[in-house]
Amino acid sequence: MDAKVLDVGCGSGKLLLRMTLGGLSNCLGVDPFLEKDIVYRNGLLIRKADFREITGQWDLIMFHHALEHMAEPLAVLRAAAEKLSPDGVLLIRLPLADSVAWERYREHWYNLDAPRHFFLHTEASMEILAQQAGLEIFHRFRDATPAQFAISELYRRDIACSSRVRPESILNQATLMRFKRETEKLNQEGKGDCGGFMLRRPGAN
Repeated sequence: MDAKVLDVGCGSGKLLLRMTLGGLSNCLGVDPFLEKDIVYRNGLLIRKADFREITGQWDLIMFHHALEHMAEPLAVLRAAAEKLSPDGVLLIRLPLADSVAWERYREHWYNLDAPRHFFLHTEASMEILAQQAGLEIFHRFRDATPAQFAISELYRRDIACSSRVRPESILNQATLMRFKRETEKLNQEGKGDCGGFMLRRPGAN
């Protein structure tokens, strides 16, 4: 496959590694917070660099829970738009405040994640950013997990979630199952607390 894929804020690049092992051959990851560049045995490169330093045009640019960590989202989207190939697609996944979890938990909503998250985005804010960046949203979805309720419930009880303290060690199974069913329903209704947007240049196929 010849599609060029750029993953921004990818950490160690595990998603890209799976994609390259699945047959994609032209992938690059970038994350400014790495200690150093990573080169996998199959040749996949993950660069310690700012996204805006990357040149060339890309068929798919991905931001998986990265945009909310960036202080200038409009500048980032404009830079991404410039790097898209004519029919390229920009995929953004992030927490969304127009959600039931935010309404229910407010300051205890675990996806606040202050101070690491600079912005709380909504579908409306993403529409505004897309338009100002010269892009259009052509598909959107919600992909929240039950953690939107389970971890927020711990935070509301002033219990820190960690590798040792997980929701399943505090909440009973019936509660966890209720959160799972509610999350599935809310995702279908477009009200889960995480989601994604696919953007392109207006007029692109």
